[in-house]
Parts: sequence; structure tokens; C-alpha cells
Amino acid sequence: MFTFVRNLAGFPANPSIYPLAASTTFTKGNLVKVSSGVITNSTNSDDEAFGVMAESIAADEKTHGAVYDNPFNVYRVPYSGDTAPALFSRKNIKSDSAAIVDGSSTTGPLTVIAVDSANKTVDVIISSHTLTVQEIPTT
Repeated sequence: MFTFVRNLAGFPANPSIYPLAASTTFTKGNLVKVSSGVITNSTNSDDEAFGVMAESIAADEKTHGAVYDNPFNVYRVPYSGDTAPALFSRKNIKSDSAAIVDGSSTTGPLTVIAVDSANKTVDVIISSHTLTVQEIPTT
């Protein structure tokens, strides 16, 4: 699970509201992407990401949801395995979006900017950030 830590430019953590993919469950703290103009869950093969879900939403519960989308946001996330990721290495998420892949991975939308090997967490930024035009919901 990704947890908002800070914003590199000092901006507040105010999430924005975006249209959600139908029939999709979203979990607070999971990495998300834009696909066909709507927010959907990221996968472990994506090279770009959009942000982190700011709320949990059951499938078809709502048509719009809150996403932390600022490209200067820093998130804390656990890493798997025994080897701490190297600083400034590119990483991808595990299949459940609950941690990042450790080891020699050099691809993915995330860049490690701090490592806490005692707690097995890293601070990351979304370095391959997909930008989009925000839709203003009318309901």
C-alpha cells in the first residue's frame, strides 16, 4: 500500500476527483493509471502511472473517485524480499500493488528516493507520470 508522505514542492495532499472504470474495485493506497479516459488499477507490467487512490471504492459504488495525482508527491511503500532497492533505481509494483519489486528491476513507473532497510520501506516518486485533463463531475 502506498502512503502519502510529502510533496517535494510543499503543496498540500489534496486529491482530485476523476472518472473511474466501471466494474472495478479500488483500494486506498493502490497505484492507478489512466486507460481509455478513466482511472483503473495499475498492473505490474505498466511503465507509467497516474497516481495513488485516496479512497477505497467497491465496484460500481461510485462513478468518480479521489486520486492523489500531483507529480511531486512522495509515497512510502514496503518492498519485498531481502535486498533493499538501490537509491534512484526504477521499480514496478508487485501484482497486488501492495509493495514494490526489489532486486535488480530497472523498469517501471517509480523511482526510489529514500530507503529504510530497518522497516523494509522505500520512499518513491512516480517518475513516469501520465498527465491528463481533469473532468469536472456534474453530480
